[in-house]
Amino acid sequence: MSTISRQIGWSQEANLLFEIYKELEKTVGVTGTYTPNVPTISLYYTPESFVISYLSVVVFCDGNFIGAVGYPLNSTDLQSLLGYLNDPTLSYSIYGKYVDNGNGTIKLLMPVSVKEEICPNGVISFAIFAD
Repeated sequence: MSTISRQIGWSQEANLLFEIYKELEKTVGVTGTYTPNVPTISLYYTPESFVISYLSVVVFCDGNFIGAVGYPLNSTDLQSLLGYLNDPTLSYSIYGKYVDNGNGTIKLLMPVSVKEEICPNGVISFAIFAD
């Protein structure tokens, strides 16, 4: 059970993620693939390590939890981490496209419409970690 599931309950987490996915698929596509040529905002996160077991991404609005995606996957370096995050068969990409920012930081290119849907008036942020 994920940390998020323990905090809000598995069924609430599942319902929240399903609702977010239904709304966001209009922007990022039915498969969850990032769509180029849409206005984006850039978010940044520096993971403690690129070696991560049970890879999770959590999104916050004004510091409050709004969504999470996690799979029992193990990244071994930056390239494998980015490969998982941008894999269209996984749900990480509902938030946008993840790229190497060149300094140990991962940049998330989030469509503006996604930000407006999940955090319209607040400051949005994300974290990548082992759950």
